[in-house]
Amino acid sequence: MTTSKHLVPLALLLAIGAGGANAAELLVPQQFATIQAAIDASSVGDIVRVSPGTYSGSITFVNRPDRAVLGTGKVIVDATGSTDAITIQNSSFVRLENLRIRGPADDGVDVDTASTDVKLRKLVIEDCGDDGVVGAGDAAWIQNVTVRDCGDAGVFVSGDAVYLADIAVKAVDGRGIIVAGARNVLTRAKVEAAGGDGIVVLGSDSMNLVSECDVRSCDGHSLWIAAATTDNLVRDSRARDSASSGLKAHGLGSVVIGNQVRGATVVGIDCAGPALSVANAVKATKGAIAYEIESTSDAGVHVSNTLSKSAQDGFAIGASAIDNLIARNTSKGAKTGFDINDASGGQNALLGNTAKKVGP
Repeated sequence: MTTSKHLVPLALLLAIGAGGANAAELLVPQQFATIQAAIDASSVGDIVRVSPGTYSGSITFVNRPDRAVLGTGKVIVDATGSTDAITIQNSSFVRLENLRIRGPADDGVDVDTASTDVKLRKLVIEDCGDDGVVGAGDAAWIQNVTVRDCGDAGVFVSGDAVYLADIAVKAVDGRGIIVAGARNVLTRAKVEAAGGDGIVVLGSDSMNLVSECDVRSCDGHSLWIAAATTDNLVRDSRARDSASSGLKAHGLGSVVIGNQVRGATVVGIDCAGPALSVANAVKATKGAIAYEIESTSDAGVHVSNTLSKSAQDGFAIGASAIDNLIARNTSKGAKTGFDINDASGGQNALLGNTAKKVGP
């Protein structure tokens, strides 16, 4: 008998198609009174469709991979009296969409390390005692999620390769968004009135991207790359009216490009460690310095940054900062345009900068 090399792939496709045909839609409340009852009755690939209404109690996915809960219209998950509103454990490829989650004593959505590829879309999470979203799983997709009025962080992800887009965090008591893994992307996020820092990149991991974000009126730093991290990029983002620094780039090899910082209380942009900083704009710094290269910053490149209307110095170079290239920057409307510490003289290259006054 003649066999074809195409038979095995064809058989595989048929098998996949047969499995997909067995997937079911479970309807709440038409078939199941609660969302949890529908999840408990579901099989791999099933979709739980929830009609408009308020559904009391928490939801758990434990050892239940490849399920979806999709709300239709206004669906409220009222978790008042529960610890977490939604818990996902050892359950990869879970999808939650179009749900309003409120009232748990602890977290809104809690994803463990064994649950990868979780997708959260079109969620509103509010009035949590702790964090809005806690995600430890890798390769998650979190998009169009709003978190407000929570007792700690808005969104805290510690997994790798997580994509976060169009996140809105407002009036949380802790930090707005925390990224603590590696190779994560955070784009088009808005954080307002966080009780701590706005957006933070933490941990010892690397290569995270923060892009096109808007942070305002937070009680800590607006944007902060922590010292233990490496090779992170913050680009085209805005930081406004922070209680501390506007953009604190302290990670090894930090790259900050095209950001706008306005109204920082302490320092506009604060660089420490080897850094590339290009085409950032700092305006109306209320505290000490618009742009600071700290004493621990060596071999950085600081080019084409624009500084204006700082309360004190426009550009300050730390006492032991060495081997930095500082070129084509502009400082105006500052007490001292460039404040070059005596101890750092002759160790940094300053080329083509513009300022009315150089000190000390």
